[in-house]
Amino acid sequence: MYRITEIEASGGRFAVRVVSEDEPVGEKYIVAKEFFAPLALSKGDVIGDEELASLSRSAELTAAVSKALDVISYSNLSLKALIDKLRLKYKVERSLAEEAADYAVRRRYIDEDSQARKIAAAAVRTKLWGARRVVAELMAKGYPKSCAEDAASSVGDGE
Repeated sequence: MYRITEIEASGGRFAVRVVSEDEPVGEKYIVAKEFFAPLALSKGDVIGDEELASLSRSAELTAAVSKALDVISYSNLSLKALIDKLRLKYKVERSLAEEAADYAVRRRYIDEDSQARKIAAAAVRTKLWGARRVVAELMAKGYPKSCAEDAASSVGDGE
């Protein structure tokens, strides 16, 4: 069994300190407000392994989302490219990387259709690429085929 000894709110996140019966020091979990609320935890609560696992998972998801938002603040990435980068470069577990990427899509930080159209327009305008080359390059960047084809057709050949 574990006891929640402290919950500190700061900047949309909660720092939750959990102490085990065996160890008086405990561990601190940083959880985003929206991932913390469903846990319904309060200071002084005694929780079991299942609740601790949920708290730990929420903290890991918070860290994955934070890293995902950091990564996409530097450049536009497709959903697939973001997941791959989180997994390969930052060693985020696949399911957490997918959840973090889905969060970015839900919050409209990633809009693959809009990004693909912008990339396609720039490629046609500056590199004089045709539609087939645009589709190939977008797909190589991880954009779905339908999204790449729509983007290429929206700019046309050399328009």
